[in-house]
Amino acid sequence: MEETQLNVALGYLSILLGYLCLRSPIRSRFVEVHPQKSLQPLLNSIKEFIAFHQKIAEAQDTGLGSGHGAESAALTRLKNLVEQLADLR
Repeated sequence: MEETQLNVALGYLSILLGYLCLRSPIRSRFVEVHPQKSLQPLLNSIKEFIAFHQKIAEAQDTGLGSGHGAESAALTRLKNLVEQLADLR
């Protein structure tokens, strides 16, 4: 349980950093200080977070509930973030 909570917290931090990296100065600094000199680890982290939430949505069978649209919209926004960051590489 604690590991899952830690992974969720790291996922949210990755998303925050991803949105910050849409700005050129922040993205440049991230790439400069990261050991791999790339945005790829950040993209991988956000993709992992998306996959985690998709699994939860499938397990809860939200396709029948009213929360499906909101969850789907949130995941769509995260996927768009990944695409935007990938285009900036």
